Amino acid sequence: MPSLRFSIALAALTFALTQSSSLLAHSLASAAIAQSDAPAQVSRSEAITGTVHAVATDNAVRGTSSRYVELELDDGTLVPLEGDGSATLASGARAKVSGRHVGKRVDVESVETIAAPPAMPKSDVEVDGTLAVLHADDFVHGKSTFYYEVHPARGNAKRLRLGTLPAALVPGMRVRISGHAEADGESITPDHITVFPEPTSATESSGAVAKAATINSVLVILANFNGTSVPAYSVAQAQQVMTTNGDSVANFFRQRRRRRRLFAGHRDRGVG
Repeated sequence: MPSLRFSIALAALTFALTQSSSLLAHSLASAAIAQSDAPAQVSRSEAITGTVHAVATDNAVRGTSSRYVELELDDGTLVPLEGDGSATLASGARAKVSGRHVGKRVDVESVETIAAPPAMPKSDVEVDGTLAVLHADDFVHGKSTFYYEVHPARGNAKRLRLGTLPAALVPGMRVRISGHAEADGESITPDHITVFPEPTSATESSGAVAKAATINSVLVILANFNGTSVPAYSVAQAQQVMTTNGDSVANFFRQRRRRRRLFAGHRDRGVG
């Protein structure tokens, strides 16, 4: 019901948090890429060993390039690496990394290459589409997980094997993913990600007039008006109502934009 979702949006903007003095403030997009599955608590220094996985990202819109580095542990876990030390690691190398955990990532203090990378095979899959981020909460175990996908214009979505989303990427971007297909037939381990401009013509956007993507920041403040010690909405529940539920506020406005674009495309072609 649009009117109910709109009411939730208005109410969400006026909530005040009674359990904490901090405010929950983020955009609809940044809410989806607050990537920590654990509190951002700095741990003591430790060493981990695994295989280096690097992803190059090129933004054709801004003319920028960056390199994102992860360490794949023996159990398949992908650990994002940050810091100057990670820049020297070659993709495919076996390495030992020492550093401090901050959330999911490791701030690298030192690196040791154990084995040089083998001859890396060329990418065997390439997919163009729209970047998407899905969020799932496991309330029983107190875990939050993000899934990264590319949605092509035709065909099924492909899951991207990434520990977190590189900072240069934002959900909704038009991207080309080059990498290696996984055995499940549904996942890709990306080697290279290219960001393209939004379509600007009816032909490019399959008959719909597309506008440049914009991100609207929303301040959500939780309040307790029922006189109890526990707020009616938890932070995770508020985020679901605003951004991740199928009938969320964000999806409501996305659907409105799609209908407007489709109507504009029909009008330009003289349909209806």
